[in-house]
Amino acid sequence: MKGLFITMVGLLLFVSGSLYGISQTPTPVEEKIVEVSDQEACLPEVNTEEAPLIAKFAYGLGEGVSHGFDFILILLSGFFGG
Repeated sequence: MKGLFITMVGLLLFVSGSLYGISQTPTPVEEKIVEVSDQEACLPEVNTEEAPLIAKFAYGLGEGVSHGFDFILILLSGFFGG
């Protein structure tokens, strides 16, 4: 039972640490040159700040999960550190 608990805590720390590391790693942004055809020039401009509701929901859900993992890391580091 003790070995199972240690294995589960180790697995949880590994997964949460890897997700925390992914959230802290900056991703490089590549600029792409896009050629505009005549048909695309006739389309109305889209406001990029106005995202669909599902995109805002997904972003909020991702932020919540991220904060949850950060909370778990802080809680476990306090538990094991002191």
